[in-house]
Amino acid sequence: MPRPLLKPFDLRLNRLSVGVILVLVIWPYASRLAWASLYVDDLVRVGFRQTETLRQSLFRPFNEHIAPLFEVVSWLAWQAGGRRLSTAPLAFTIASYLPFLLSLALLDRLVKKETGSAPAALSAVGIFGLSSLAAESVFWFSASSFTWALALTLAAVLAAIEAGEAFGRRGRTLWILVATTASAAAPMFCGLGLLAGPVSALRLWFGSSDGLETRRGSSRFLRVSVSAVPWLGTAAYLASAFRLRAVLAQSVERNLNLGQGLLCVVKAPVDVLLPNLVGLPNLDPFLPTPAAVLLFLGLLTLLMVWAWRSPSSRPLIFVGLALILGGYGLTYPLRASADPAWVLTVQRYHLFPQAGLALIVARAAVFLSRKPRSGPASRGALWISTAIVVALFCVHSPGLKRSSRFYRYPEQVRVLSAMEGLAKAAEGLGLSRSRALAALDPFANAWTPEPRLFNAWNLLPVWPAPAQPARPDDRETLLLAVSPQDREALCGGMDVSKYLIKPTNASDREGGESGRVVRCSQARPLADPDRFEARGELAFVEFVWPPKSALARFLILPSPAQGEIWWTDGRGRWSPSRSLTWSVAESPEGWALPLRFVPHWSGTEQIQLRLLIRRKGPVALATPRVLR
Repeated sequence: MPRPLLKPFDLRLNRLSVGVILVLVIWPYASRLAWASLYVDDLVRVGFRQTETLRQSLFRPFNEHIAPLFEVVSWLAWQAGGRRLSTAPLAFTIASYLPFLLSLALLDRLVKKETGSAPAALSAVGIFGLSSLAAESVFWFSASSFTWALALTLAAVLAAIEAGEAFGRRGRTLWILVATTASAAAPMFCGLGLLAGPVSALRLWFGSSDGLETRRGSSRFLRVSVSAVPWLGTAAYLASAFRLRAVLAQSVERNLNLGQGLLCVVKAPVDVLLPNLVGLPNLDPFLPTPAAVLLFLGLLTLLMVWAWRSPSSRPLIFVGLALILGGYGLTYPLRASADPAWVLTVQRYHLFPQAGLALIVARAAVFLSRKPRSGPASRGALWISTAIVVALFCVHSPGLKRSSRFYRYPEQVRVLSAMEGLAKAAEGLGLSRSRALAALDPFANAWTPEPRLFNAWNLLPVWPAPAQPARPDDRETLLLAVSPQDREALCGGMDVSKYLIKPTNASDREGGESGRVVRCSQARPLADPDRFEARGELAFVEFVWPPKSALARFLILPSPAQGEIWWTDGRGRWSPSRSLTWSVAESPEGWALPLRFVPHWSGTEQIQLRLLIRRKGPVALATPRVLR
């Protein structure tokens, strides 16, 4: 029966609703593009791009993943950015959005194919897109590997649906091959892509969208044989990733906790997934484990009864359940051993289950369409669908914007540009890259990996220079060759622990000039006027010294074993580029820092600095002193 044509008013209403929903779904993610940045694992990938060819990177393990296609995406993003550090943040950030948009389009198409309801499909797009559980996979390039795997999984399921509805053996064979290819490609982005083969095979088992055709027209053996074909794609990946077994064996030996992981699989849907749908926080701290297990079993029973009584709903229900239980089941047994409460909060682990929940809710929302399979959606259905997305936007938009600010690092492009300038300076001085790496102190800040895991100086580009033995003055020579602004950017937040010395005499231990306190934040003074107590995660005390102290040679730190100091420029402005950190043993005499070892320290007319403590609990602080 031909689909009735929409009236002009209904056509405009349909387009308006679709436009409003698309704007609402995409708008909370747009602000991230204004402060494009790289974060932790992204820097490791950029470092590999500096020293490895694409061929060398294809089958290199990254954690327990071997993801050659995601390495290709990383390589393409690096090429699109002109192979420059300063443009890499924007190129990689844009690349992280592509699989998200692709997943939204595939999810919309999949629900329309299964239900014939445009309002239900739009509701599914809103449920999946407007959720803080999807934020990390959009905002963080390295986490977008999960979204690529999900997009290929949805493509495999959609191909399985098309195979069930295709006319003729040739058309069906073609779509089955598409599903198999997508099943092989999905795990080449992320290990969770291993679900693509089983889930598309499950959908092939049901045949056409009404779930009845294959049972009437095919033998059980033929159904099993056809449904098993997508598994060949999964097997092809496992065979090609020849190092995967050894990598997984190490991860299993180190992290496997089957009992705790399965408990998290049961708790996550009722503690995190469903509450997040209506904007509630993680209920794990408040909901007892027995209650969570009973709620999970009750909901699972309801879904099984629904699937049993509604054959037309059965395919989408089972595909949704496979994404939920499979997504959690492949993740938590290898993650819950360290901290079960923590793994429930990791956003990317909920990406596949969030898509599964969107499919199940979309099937339940088919009542929004007056004529699900042949007639146009009613005006009321479109308005209700739009209202649902508007409500989701109001609930989740503030959280999504807060998540995007987590990746805001205004100083990052400046630091990366300074690295490029340092590489040119080293090349001009005739220093080799290895010699420069040996001379420079490791640095770390909020967007770099831990120095013990990755030396951020590995981001330096490679330049031709003869190998030469290192010299003690390489560090000073190299840093003096760049501008003061670049020196600040490169040395901001440097760890000065190895330069700290104990005061040599009583005059050094007790003398010097103490700063005048001008501001406290989450800290209070104690009875001793020179001592304070920090009581927050980010407490600081701000001090000022008179102008004559600008020629200080030593900074005395009678402070905790771990700390951080920021200082202002000549105009009183603060910046992470003007900061240093330390981590040493406690010392009753305190520690003296020779300021000649701090390349970015600049004497100003007046010294103004902040002593920061980034840890919970009370910490005793003392007033720093300067020695001239």
